[in-house]
Amino acid sequence: MSAFLAAVLDLCAVAGTTVWTASPMARVTPVSAPPPGASTEVSISLARRERESAQVLVTCDADTELRSVSLVIDPLRFETVGSRVPRDRDELAFSGSVKWERIGHVPRVPGANPHPNAPPADEKWIPDPLLPVGPFAVERGSTQGAWITVYAAPDAQAGRYRSRIRVRQGSRILATVPLTVRVRDFSLGRIFKLDTAFSLMDGFMRAKYPANWRAMKKQAMDVMLDHRLNPDDISRTTPPEIEDLLHARERGMSRFNILNIVPEPGSNVQWVCTARASELFSDAFYPKFRDRLRPYLSALKAKGLDGLAYVYGFDECRSKYYAGIDVLWRKFKADFPNLPMMTTTTLFRDFAHGWTNSFDCVTTDWYCPVISQYKEAAADRLRARGKKVWWYTCNSPPHPYASISSLEYPPVEGRVLLGCLTWLYRADGFLHWHVNNWRGAAHPTMDESETRFSEWNLKTRMKMPGDGILLYPGREHVLPSIRLANVRDGEEDYEYLALAEAAVGRERVASIVRRHVVSITKFTRNADALAALREQLADAIEGKDLTLHP
Repeated sequence: MSAFLAAVLDLCAVAGTTVWTASPMARVTPVSAPPPGASTEVSISLARRERESAQVLVTCDADTELRSVSLVIDPLRFETVGSRVPRDRDELAFSGSVKWERIGHVPRVPGANPHPNAPPADEKWIPDPLLPVGPFAVERGSTQGAWITVYAAPDAQAGRYRSRIRVRQGSRILATVPLTVRVRDFSLGRIFKLDTAFSLMDGFMRAKYPANWRAMKKQAMDVMLDHRLNPDDISRTTPPEIEDLLHARERGMSRFNILNIVPEPGSNVQWVCTARASELFSDAFYPKFRDRLRPYLSALKAKGLDGLAYVYGFDECRSKYYAGIDVLWRKFKADFPNLPMMTTTTLFRDFAHGWTNSFDCVTTDWYCPVISQYKEAAADRLRARGKKVWWYTCNSPPHPYASISSLEYPPVEGRVLLGCLTWLYRADGFLHWHVNNWRGAAHPTMDESETRFSEWNLKTRMKMPGDGILLYPGREHVLPSIRLANVRDGEEDYEYLALAEAAVGRERVASIVRRHVVSITKFTRNADALAALREQLADAIEGKDLTLHP
């Protein structure tokens, strides 16, 4: 066979199969078919110190099935430095990494909060877990995907790189997918720009991995840090290990909670959300809490970590707690004037509606309302007093608000939520209650050689199936997810927005964002529109004109 004929065959899909590609913002289920004009190449643009992803999909006809499918990704070859073609194609090697993972599926359990963009009615499986490299199967009349992620290192040379992704079944090539990577001429910061609190809870880690939970927690932390998210825990009742904090700070962590303001629980408690008012505001509680904090804060100061710390309390508590919070907070500020207290009480909501009592909602430092209760004017008034106002989601609010909790909701909403929405409405941080809400036998440890997990039971979280689970427990690895990757991309979009704001001014950037975000409940879910917006922001950061493209 001639080299030319071999090259032609290398580019042709095998009969009965279609290899195509999709945005990481698209949800592709096993019943998804390639849309008309489906892309057959991968093109990625990213800054230094950034990760971006894409999907490579294999679809089989009704009479075709495949086993032992895998991907081979050739090294990226440098093409251009700006407008200059290098003299030697190996003049500059790509600094970073390219990897692929198998897309896993969990059984579909429609929740109580429907979404107009939910999967088709006949779909029984939802894609979300991302599994290590390994062979996968494609069933008759179905689609199975692989997840590609490119990382550009801090020293990556700006320019364009090319490679190819060969989709193989054993030694047979099913198709070759061209891969183009453009490294933009700027870097994301080493420290995460957006403060986040995504709760990675020790109690659930211990229960799932009793023999080696600390090693698995380290894996989970690294997955979170790879996604530019703080591996935090608002509910922790034991201060975090200093060694863990030093590791996370080195990798970009910007904030962490020391303790939840609750009495110290007994052993073998998975998590504690809040406590009765009579416990929290008794004469005995505060001195014990203060005495636990003091030596730990000294240890933090010795390592230069104290400026990243805060405490959390009074989870979603209502007005009957307010007077007690007032008294406790004033004691707390006398003892710890530089340590912020954050809360998700309804204090912010009541302040925004003029319902607060006489102390007028000043007795905390950082407010964190659910996004449906967030009011810009009230947030601005509190910030004028030196406060911060974050926002959060959990299993509420439902559509039309964006959510990362439900597998029924399109994954693109995570990107919009942490990116355009959080930046445009000036939230000072984003909180999400849980990432490893693994509940016993309902969520068994996953066999990583599979791609469909029939024993995974989401019926326990019917309101928002998938709520609190952005990581999955594999036998050997703590596994990321598609929703987590879109959250990462949203955090990175936030950093683009902040850099573009510094370059050309907030109002110019906001005028473009408002073309895609009308309100907190009306925003684009169009992947192409968001990708185009991102390229406009990158141009502005690089000093090019920021124009109002359609």
